Amino acid sequence: ISFYETSIARTLIGRALTTRVLLPGESELLELSPAFPVPTASVGSTFRFEAVINDPMDMPLESFHECREDNDTAEAVEAGCPLIG
Repeated sequence: ISFYETSIARTLIGRALTTRVLLPGESELLELSPAFPVPTASVGSTFRFEAVINDPMDMPLESFHECREDNDTAEAVEAGCPLIG
């Protein structure tokens, strides 16, 4: 899975692998390691993230078999870091 930060430009921020083959309808919780570093100047900002399975623009696996190739992108998710104080 390729993870992107898409607030301004689509920037690759990391990759993660599932621990096993997932059958249709299955899912697995993944975490980026290291985590996305929030720039100090951006604290209080909102970020948009996107996940893409077997991204053709980022090292796709030619041996990857899937039932449907038209559902490999998750909707963008917004997240923010609130200002404290």
